Amino acid sequence: MELSAYPGESFRAKVTRIADTVDPQTRTIKVSAELSNPQGRLRPEMYGQIRAVGSMAKLPVIPAGAVIQNEGSSMVYREISTGVFEPVAITVGERVGNRIVVPSGISAGDRIVTEGVLLLRAS
Repeated sequence: MELSAYPGESFRAKVTRIADTVDPQTRTIKVSAELSNPQGRLRPEMYGQIRAVGSMAKLPVIPAGAVIQNEGSSMVYREISTGVFEPVAITVGERVGNRIVVPSGISAGDRIVTEGVLLLRAS
């Protein structure tokens, strides 16, 4: 990451959130990142540029309330046809706010139960 306040200086950061809209006035996207600030030089709302390094993957992200713990494993209910659901074991990844990244078990486009999961499980 390079900040406008410190040209030519690079910082290592972990992106934790990317806004889903572009500010029409500044034509920027807000990004939250975690990084070390031992000298106290970095401040909120600083402008800069981020360059992604390493591998990136598109993974499903689901509400945390959709996940059920079952005998030490995590699962969700996936809709297989209208009104018919099946339990599916998933691998739980990083939690970002109230959402959870799912590296395996479901795919993009799968319809899962996000509310009332425990009621479905009890039936």
